[in-house]
Amino acid sequence: MSEKYQVPLTSLSLLSNRPGSDIELVNAGEEIPVTFKDFTNTYTWPNMGSLRKMAYESEVNGLAGAFIKFKKRRLVLPLTLFKLLKGGKSK
Repeated sequence: MSEKYQVPLTSLSLLSNRPGSDIELVNAGEEIPVTFKDFTNTYTWPNMGSLRKMAYESEVNGLAGAFIKFKKRRLVLPLTLFKLLKGGKSK
């Protein structure tokens, strides 16, 4: 039984009871933090060692806004990290 499901090609504003200007994309509002392993699986640079060094020296090198500590884990905000490395300012 190989059934193909037909997905309706309608805009989000038609599927929702809110107007189209009020609908936000998931990643538009907030950035999703990822683990170091997921970061290195997604991006080729910086590698795991460089990322750990950046996180360890984050207070000195100005990258503190790109790393979050949650319980015993350290997470990375990829877009914020790349923005800070390019010379931009974090939130």
